[in-house]
Amino acid sequence: MKQKKIQYVSLEAGAFLSDLVFAVMNAEERGVYCSLVFYLYENNGVLPLNIEFLKHLCNCENFEKVWEFIKQKFNIKKGKITHKRVSREIERARQFSQLQSQRGVKANEVRWKEHRRRIAEGLPENPQVTKSEAKGSEVNESNNSNTNGSQIQSLISSIRHDTLDAGELETLRFRIYDILGGIFKGRTVSDSTSLRNLTKWAKEQIEARKFEPEVFKRIVNIAVESKNGKSRKPIAVFFAQVKNELGYKKDE
Repeated sequence: MKQKKIQYVSLEAGAFLSDLVFAVMNAEERGVYCSLVFYLYENNGVLPLNIEFLKHLCNCENFEKVWEFIKQKFNIKKGKITHKRVSREIERARQFSQLQSQRGVKANEVRWKEHRRRIAEGLPENPQVTKSEAKGSEVNESNNSNTNGSQIQSLISSIRHDTLDAGELETLRFRIYDILGGIFKGRTVSDSTSLRNLTKWAKEQIEARKFEPEVFKRIVNIAVESKNGKSRKPIAVFFAQVKNELGYKKDE
């Protein structure tokens, strides 16, 4: 997957206001300076040194004169503009994002290991749910389906495709597996394995850019439709529909 774009960085008002060069800038100079700083944050800390381009970018007719004063705040090398503080904050944000992603992957690995152990020992997949609670009622299952639909819709809408990193995608996959597990209660160990393989396949398709993350939403909707149907084997209907609509093969 392509490198995740940094969305948030530290921007200190005090750092601007305490800077002596910024303090003596007029309103036009401050506007251009701040605009360039923001565009640097948005473009991985680098902008081309093209006066006409920057003039239009900042929407400043008097850009050449303004630039003569504010350029002292930037680093100019090989036709590129950078800013020391901007570059430092972007790198700090990137390192933090990578650390969070690594933590997410490790946490999911621990959870999957515990999940496989419980399946192998014939224990409930959710240690907080007793066997009697796991059976549930038809009414509760219907309500859970509606809740699952709301959960997945909220989950998908909150994640932009270009911001998904490996850790977030793995977390999304695991949450979808949990939702599918809530829909198909009373399933066999084989069914659980099949659902796990399906979510893994969907994750790989997203990484290969064959599907958007919204494919998980469609998978859950198919599961709800299959569960609410008249078939005695809703999970079989579910996999048949996923195969026909999404091209999923169980042996992948």
